[in-house]
Amino acid sequence: MATKPAAAAPAAPKSETVHEYVLHRRDGDDSVPLMSDQDLDVAKAAKIEAIRDAAKNGRARPDLFIVDRKCVYPLRNGKRQAQGSTCDESEV
Repeated sequence: MATKPAAAAPAAPKSETVHEYVLHRRDGDDSVPLMSDQDLDVAKAAKIEAIRDAAKNGRARPDLFIVDRKCVYPLRNGKRQAQGSTCDESEV
């Protein structure tokens, strides 16, 4: 009786891609990230809520924008590594 060779285990991934939407507030020439989520609708809802909250409390309307962010992280021992990562960002 012939034995079948054992199937090779699938190769471990060498990188991981993270796609998220980040809500930012403009602060002069800089921006401050306020929150992020993988769902664009969640980021949009947070933006609407922040504007509504400012109006309700008599504050100036915040200058908010959403960034579509896709990052690729190399993996070492299954953990994301910042060194060697790349990010592609664009304003929604």
